[in-house]
Amino acid sequence: MGLPGAGHPVHARDDLDDGHDELEADLRALLSRPAAPLPPLAAERARRLADAALRHGLAHELVRRFPPPGPDADLAALRARVERNVLARRIQDARLRAALDEALAALAARGIVPVALKGPILAERAYADPALRESGDLDLLVDPAELDHALAALAARGWCPERGEFVFSDAYARRHHHHVHLGRPGGPDVEVHFRANVGFGAVLEAAPLLGRARDHRTASGAAVRVLAPEDELIFLAIHSARHLHERLGWLLDLLLLLEAGPPVDGAEVAARARAWGASRALAFTAAALAELGAPLPEGLPRSPGATRLRVAEALRQRALARAGVARDRVFWAWGMAFEAVLADRATVAAARLAHHGVWTVRRNTHRLLHRLSRRP
Repeated sequence: MGLPGAGHPVHARDDLDDGHDELEADLRALLSRPAAPLPPLAAERARRLADAALRHGLAHELVRRFPPPGPDADLAALRARVERNVLARRIQDARLRAALDEALAALAARGIVPVALKGPILAERAYADPALRESGDLDLLVDPAELDHALAALAARGWCPERGEFVFSDAYARRHHHHVHLGRPGGPDVEVHFRANVGFGAVLEAAPLLGRARDHRTASGAAVRVLAPEDELIFLAIHSARHLHERLGWLLDLLLLLEAGPPVDGAEVAARARAWGASRALAFTAAALAELGAPLPEGLPRSPGATRLRVAEALRQRALARAGVARDRVFWAWGMAFEAVLADRATVAAARLAHHGVWTVRRNTHRLLHRLSRRP
């Protein structure tokens, strides 16, 4: 299996040029464990690697492994450009953390201490330089019974449900989805989860995750919670697989968490994944991590099976190739087939495919009627 996401990154059509194999090798070297400095690179090769790494959320590895300054003026200019990008990320990270503190304070006033999923809290626990983990929004998991109170608390701070041409109804979202998306002018957005994730026919309900969650203090001292290590590994693995590993930064999250600890009970991870019906999705991500030399815990499933792994990887690559053109019906069809292949239970996968089909028809009908209503 090739490096996940390196073949056809969604936002990187230039990655498909003749230098693709060389770029894939360089991205693999950037992610591979144990971590080691990159060898000297020609200026154009270094430029392609830096551009792809920044698109994939790999600034953390790029900065600590990039070849040291030398006499090459082009490489010196590239390093300066990377440093400017890093400075912009530090500014964005400061804004994101200020918004996180504001959101946590609003929720705490209602007696709600959420679990932080991904984002800056993961970064400060696993990254040597947390500001270099790029995050676009905040993901907070709450008890479904507290969801309305959480939404009201955040609405008082200006975060309101998204509006657009097609938005899930509240009842539909709570039945089939896993979060409510909130936005406010100037951002960042907040996704309030009442489930951790829904994908591959597996539903990661909030109750067991919240029951095992651990207390944590942010860098500024605010109270929040984080998932138990076994739950976090499953959640991040499923999230990355569900999004086709299109952003390599999601795999870097897992690599750094496994290295930073605390230790993970691989047998317990496997047992929980089986109970949720997410063993194959977990194993698909584990196979990608194993290729990179990740220190995977004993007992963790390493592959969903050789044939299934090849089929899933082929479907993933087809979906990502299409995503580079447009996220259209063909892209979603390949993506749904990918999910079906990695679903633990065939009946659940069939039901999910049927649901996706009905939802797609409803969405397209809604969009068509919306456009017709706007015609003069």
